[in-house]
Amino acid sequence: MDKNTVTGLVLIGILLIGFSYFSRPSDEEQAAMQRYNDSITVVKQQEAALEAKKTAALANETQKVNTADSNSVFFQSANGSEQVTTIENNLIKLSVTNKEDTLIRFF
Repeated sequence: MDKNTVTGLVLIGILLIGFSYFSRPSDEEQAAMQRYNDSITVVKQQEAALEAKKTAALANETQKVNTADSNSVFFQSANGSEQVTTIENNLIKLSVTNKEDTLIRFF
């Protein structure tokens, strides 16, 4: 290595150190970023709590649906046998069932 190569490497090192020193965020910017991150964390915690409540309510609701009494309006459809009604013409054939989640099937 000659003198010019060493001088160039030293100058590049000084430039990198100077740039990183002068371009760092100020204390106010760091505090603002910390507040932003804290607020994001709080929002995520609130969303997680809401999701937990929603899941618990849904589980509670499914227990109520599964334990329907015989006076319920939909007791026959919930506990009865599956019946398929077919409606057709020359353009379309529809099958409607009383037990599936998707009530209409196109053929």
